[in-house]
Amino acid sequence: MWTLADAAGGVALLIFGVRFLRKGLDRLLGDRVETWLSRLAGGAFRASCFGLLMGLAVPSSTTLSLLTVAQVRQRRLSMKQSLALLLGSSVGITLLVYLVAFNFHSHASLPLVLGVGMFLGLRRERLRGVGQIVLSLGFILMGAGLLKSAAAVASTWPDLGTLAGVFSKYPWLAALFGAAVTVLLQSSTATVAATMSLSVLMHPALAMPVLIGANVGISLTTLIVGWTDRDARALGWGLVLLRGAVGAVLLLALDMFGLPGWLSGADLSRSLALSHTGFNVISMFMGLIVITPLVALCAAMVPASGDREEDQHRAVYLDPRWGDEPQVALSQSKREIARMAAQVTRMLQAFWKALKSGDEAAARSLGHHDDLVDRLNRAVKVFLTRDLAEGLSERQDAARVAQLRFLSALETVGDIIEGDLADIAIKKTTRGLDFTPEGWGELERFYGQVAENLEIATAAFVENDAGLARKLLRHEESINSQEQRLALSHFGRLQNGQRRAMDTTDLHLELLIHLKHINHLLTGVAYGVLETVEAQNRPDRPSLAAG
Repeated sequence: MWTLADAAGGVALLIFGVRFLRKGLDRLLGDRVETWLSRLAGGAFRASCFGLLMGLAVPSSTTLSLLTVAQVRQRRLSMKQSLALLLGSSVGITLLVYLVAFNFHSHASLPLVLGVGMFLGLRRERLRGVGQIVLSLGFILMGAGLLKSAAAVASTWPDLGTLAGVFSKYPWLAALFGAAVTVLLQSSTATVAATMSLSVLMHPALAMPVLIGANVGISLTTLIVGWTDRDARALGWGLVLLRGAVGAVLLLALDMFGLPGWLSGADLSRSLALSHTGFNVISMFMGLIVITPLVALCAAMVPASGDREEDQHRAVYLDPRWGDEPQVALSQSKREIARMAAQVTRMLQAFWKALKSGDEAAARSLGHHDDLVDRLNRAVKVFLTRDLAEGLSERQDAARVAQLRFLSALETVGDIIEGDLADIAIKKTTRGLDFTPEGWGELERFYGQVAENLEIATAAFVENDAGLARKLLRHEESINSQEQRLALSHFGRLQNGQRRAMDTTDLHLELLIHLKHINHLLTGVAYGVLETVEAQNRPDRPSLAAG
């Protein structure tokens, strides 16, 4: 009984260790990984080399898959680049299993002590991230040690040995089992490490198919993560087809020619580690050879009709499953808010075009655009306040507050455009009114400055740029003074007895007031950006729940 409990505890530590490692990398690197991915340029070979380095720096296939899928959705990476990058990163990630292969579990106490000291004793967020990474390695090694101890005891059980021998005769079933476990754990590293730790129980004829299945199974997670987007879904299919084909060929070779001699050596765990790396190296080189026809095949497999239209009417980046990965979750919500800002920008441009041309139908249709803004606002707000895990670091909490602030501002701006500004355009058209040439020129320049500030606010939010935030604050002072000056200029035309000025005076003054209000709402993002930057530049004060 206790042997089974030790085995279960070992598996639990492996799963927790890999997950804790992802969180530590999040603390250490923050959104740098996403920035690196977004700046990737060049062909497939360069992307695979970059992916190899990324896999060494960020040994989490699930995290890299999620971030790559996000870049594909934003059209920042091509299909070829993304596929090559993930194939290369899979090779780099295999380095982690060598800690288990070379029996470092007997020294697990060292990273545990060092990691706890750094994680609990240091205040700076990135240094705590280093401590968390070291501590997670200790958990992984300790889990592997528990599994190996349990396997040593269980190896004396004749029934278990007989059962393992029976399953070794069905390699395809063993491969399916490995794939299913990997999808469930969302980590090929945990599955392979567990297989290596239990190698004393396994004949190589059983361990190898499980390893092959684990490498194919991790591709399924990419397909699942990107299922809602056509290009991301095609990327997932590319990985599944390629790695599935490599896995099938290797299983057929094992069935036809048997195990190679080097797999029958004394240390099966090291042989499995080398096989794990070998599978991914073969997949990477085969992928680079067939990448052009493979991308074309995947594009043909995934129909294009309906996806783009569907994406325009729902949140496409949010995934509640990543609520306990704050940096990934905040990255998702930021992309969705940026999409919402683009929609508000289109609404403002559509309003001005309707006002200028006297298109009443276009002015009335602004309500349709505002519906999308409202849906995105509700989805992101729920994601940030309900789905995002508690216990955020100070830096992450500042980023969440900044996002909520800009989110609320955009929603209010959308309401002003759909309600007040659209009503002005409709009244101007239905009443057959025209602004004076001087008044229209002033309004057009004023609108142009507010529209420019909307672009600056969005850029400051997306790039977290303190310089743009300060520029936005300076522009608010200019907008406020201009609104007063333009109102006085309009009153001057009234005193001169201009009929057009008299007929449009209410619309003219309302337009100035609403545009100034929009600018004031947008300026609020500047404070959020400055607070976020300030939180990043000082030692973090995490809560006890922030681990």
